[in-house]
Amino acid sequence: MYPRALPSVTMTKKKIDNALYHHLKNAVSKALPLEYAIRATRQSRSVEFQKLLEIDLQIRKYWMRLGATEAEIDTEGFMDLAWDTVQIGFPLAHRHGRLYPPTMLDLINRGLAEVGGIFRDEALQWDVPAANYFRLSDLLHGNDMQYMLRAAALALKEARHYKPEDDVDLKFFAKEIRQPIHLHPGLRYAADEREENGRSVEQFGILLDTKMEFSLPDLKRQIREFIYQYAARRKSLRPAFAKDLTAERLLNDFFSTDLLDAEEDDEVQITRHDALMSGLAGLHCWDRWMLYQLQGHKFPAARAIKDTLDIYPKEAIPVMERAIRKNCKAAEEIINDTITRLEHRA
Repeated sequence: MYPRALPSVTMTKKKIDNALYHHLKNAVSKALPLEYAIRATRQSRSVEFQKLLEIDLQIRKYWMRLGATEAEIDTEGFMDLAWDTVQIGFPLAHRHGRLYPPTMLDLINRGLAEVGGIFRDEALQWDVPAANYFRLSDLLHGNDMQYMLRAAALALKEARHYKPEDDVDLKFFAKEIRQPIHLHPGLRYAADEREENGRSVEQFGILLDTKMEFSLPDLKRQIREFIYQYAARRKSLRPAFAKDLTAERLLNDFFSTDLLDAEEDDEVQITRHDALMSGLAGLHCWDRWMLYQLQGHKFPAARAIKDTLDIYPKEAIPVMERAIRKNCKAAEEIINDTITRLEHRA
């Protein structure tokens, strides 16, 4: 549903082929469609988006009333858990391998038991077409472009020193980039129960609309996400000490391929490593441009370009003003195209 490629600065570079580079490329490729959708929603559904941000603040206060600290809410992903429950009915957030202390787990369970009933009706009255394809939590929280630029520059600089077979220190990986969990209006999760020896056994699956269009990459991505959710749900319904070889095999396969393999989707395909920086720089510049325009500054675009050049990471290959201008223009075109596509499908 998004443009197939990002315009990039024309440069000839030595090919980079190692785990660090492929992880970065995969993370940025997945994050960019979300970032375009966030900005498209802010532009085309500004009232609705602001109302959802107000509800987001209410949900944060809700967690704090239950006893969570600001740090716990952020580091433990409480907002993702709550918004998933409000929007979908249960958390989709990837929590495999995360161990919560008993008191925190109790707090989470108490909070999720009530959060849907408190906030669902109010939240879902605000029609945001992008929420058919992205979780509300991802749309409302997104990524910090300045962090992404810095993290991408550092990873790219380091990646140039490694061969494909080399091990790379984890400290160089851009681990804090928010990568969205995709939704689709033609798919929903479903659960049922059956009886076995006097006890209930959950049955968990997905329902696919037989009329609605799916692109092949969309369908593959949704099935792949379901496999993760199915495995994670199997694990969550068993005691921590219980072994579930089916779930373990599915999760190991998911993470071993998801960490490094770029998805075959039709959204944003990054074919050159300079496009990693140009896409991020364009979004940063566009954000500043919109801000200065809203504040009534003279020459907002020129000021936004200067701001982006000022914060452009020193670890990256230097760029000129015309390159940032081109990146900003490219971001504007993709955002406008995203608005058209999302509103057309609404």
